[in-house]
Amino acid sequence: MKSVPVIPNEPVPEDVDYNFWLGPAPKRPFNRNRFHFNFRWFWDYAGGMMTDWGVHIIDYALFGMKQYAPKSVMSMGGELGL
Repeated sequence: MKSVPVIPNEPVPEDVDYNFWLGPAPKRPFNRNRFHFNFRWFWDYAGGMMTDWGVHIIDYALFGMKQYAPKSVMSMGGELGL
């Protein structure tokens, strides 16, 4: 896989609500490398390939066991999981 090139920070594009996009993540200057597709390679915003693709790979195991939908779902931690 090709590495992500280093590019300088830049002003936030006018059509982007960057504070909303960041959510609870640490505040950082805008950089296209940390935005949309490439965000997944930065620990502040994602958990690498396991959290990005892991759920899709686990689907194959579930399909092999003929399990297509969860029997129940549970959530804890409030709005931001804190």
